[in-house]
Amino acid sequence: YIVSDRGVMFHIEVNGRLVAYCGGIRIKSPGLPGAVTSISQHSFWVFMFAYVKKPWLMLHPENLKRWRYILRNLLIRSGLKRVEAKVSSEQQKAFRSSWGLVVIGVTPEAQGRGHGGKMLFEFERQARADGVDRVQLSVKSSNEQALRSYTRNGWEEVSRDGESVLMGKDFAN
Repeated sequence: YIVSDRGVMFHIEVNGRLVAYCGGIRIKSPGLPGAVTSISQHSFWVFMFAYVKKPWLMLHPENLKRWRYILRNLLIRSGLKRVEAKVSSEQQKAFRSSWGLVVIGVTPEAQGRGHGGKMLFEFERQARADGVDRVQLSVKSSNEQALRSYTRNGWEEVSRDGESVLMGKDFAN
């Protein structure tokens, strides 16, 4: 396990080989940056060197779709934009701490052996132990296998936005 004030990362090894991994972001107060911004800021120089070495990556369709996030992170890194958003008193009152599932994966040769379910179960267990009553994630609407798996494990669709489905699971009674 790797646990910090903002995130968690853990994995499963079989015979010394990594077969499954999971990572999430801890959302304990309103106004903090989300997963994309947090990861981008943490890995900022890795991204920059990759773009210097291979500038055509900026024209990759996935990067072109995310140009607003890229610009926002450049502005944050340069000090021209705040990392934390301003939070109104209404937002403060309505805020619920949660964990966001950022990544979960199983190597192809280990799929179908229950590792993904174990990762999801452990993610939820860790979130509960941290005192939150909600977990959430975003998944591509075309990823039908993942959508079925999350639904089967008690997650519910919260909203859809283009190619993305927001799902959540409440722990509170």
